[in-house]
Amino acid sequence: MANPIERVVTALRERVPGLDTAMTVNERVGAVGGGPASSAIAMNTFLSLFPLLLVVRTSGEYRISNFLLWELAYSELVFTDVLWPDFRRENLYEAIREFQRRDRRFGSV
Repeated sequence: MANPIERVVTALRERVPGLDTAMTVNERVGAVGGGPASSAIAMNTFLSLFPLLLVVRTSGEYRISNFLLWELAYSELVFTDVLWPDFRRENLYEAIREFQRRDRRFGSV
């Protein structure tokens, strides 16, 4: 049985045209050099297909440390005291419930 990440990747490859080609390019770049360049290409490909709507910051930290600043412009941020290794499905559901309670205005007043 595939792990959850592999199942998501497989499902996306089946449903998103062109994703398989983009991921293959990213895998080749990663295999050749790895490092920041391949990570940037992979993240750029992912973010161009799926805009960030919700970002969950764990560990009780209230900073994002220049993490995807441009992409976070219209994202909702949820902060939790739960440490990442202890973050479970129920914590994710709570973050989603909080996201659903918010009034998203996309920059308008």
